[in-house]
Amino acid sequence: MAATLQFTDADIRAKATEQSYDRGVDYHDSGMVERATLRGSQLFATVQGSEWDPYQVGVTFTDGDFTASCTCPYDWEGYCKHIVATLLTIIHDDGSGFVATATPIADLLEALDAKALRALVHRLVNAAPSLVEVVDEFRPDGAPELERVRNLSLAGHAVGGNDEACAFGIEFTIYSADGQQSHTLTGMVDTGQQYSTIPSTILDGLGIVREHHLRFRRDDGFVRQLAVGWVKMDLQDKTSSCPLVFGDDPTKTVIGRATLTYFAFAADPEQQRLVPGLLSL
Repeated sequence: MAATLQFTDADIRAKATEQSYDRGVDYHDSGMVERATLRGSQLFATVQGSEWDPYQVGVTFTDGDFTASCTCPYDWEGYCKHIVATLLTIIHDDGSGFVATATPIADLLEALDAKALRALVHRLVNAAPSLVEVVDEFRPDGAPELERVRNLSLAGHAVGGNDEACAFGIEFTIYSADGQQSHTLTGMVDTGQQYSTIPSTILDGLGIVREHHLRFRRDDGFVRQLAVGWVKMDLQDKTSSCPLVFGDDPTKTVIGRATLTYFAFAADPEQQRLVPGLLSL
């Protein structure tokens, strides 16, 4: 298998610092690589690390070379120890079957129809919201949405200025994680509120995962801990995924500044509508 992928121990050393390589050897020898699957020219592995959840390693082999990535926080020179351990596992695989083989990703995608591909992308974006910017780059008009909103007000705020809050009603639709269910409702756009709040009964009914909890201070001064989940939403002519708060008031639905920022909208209090907003860095 190592000969087929055409890389050597020297190639690994050239792409990692001495310390990362030595730690990678220790990880390999200690059996920290739990699973490794080769899909054509791509290798995917699960490697134990210092956190409770294992790290995910991906390696792509092209023309005698390779590139790799890992979900660990390492951001110094060269590849991390998890990548080194994964590559060593390939080199030293003794044919025992530890490194499994499976259908290449390209072949898996080729077998999916348009509906299945859309569902897959929705699921991936819900799992990793930052991917929405990657999806945006594939717009058919060739112009990413975020590049076309640099003409009006600061996104997430009222047109009159960052400190001028406004409120008006608007209709929008939210979707379940698998995209098979939806719920259309009317909420109050309130630029004085940071996060959007949806009644928890609605989010629970759509199967939205409570990913983490945040503490919020109410207008009455009380502090409340509420769950937050990532939800796909249609707002006017745009679709995006954004964090929504599981509200404990079944009568209160609010669209806050954070959602407007994700959609690159600003609020126009005079016309009581959303308009393209200018993003700030």
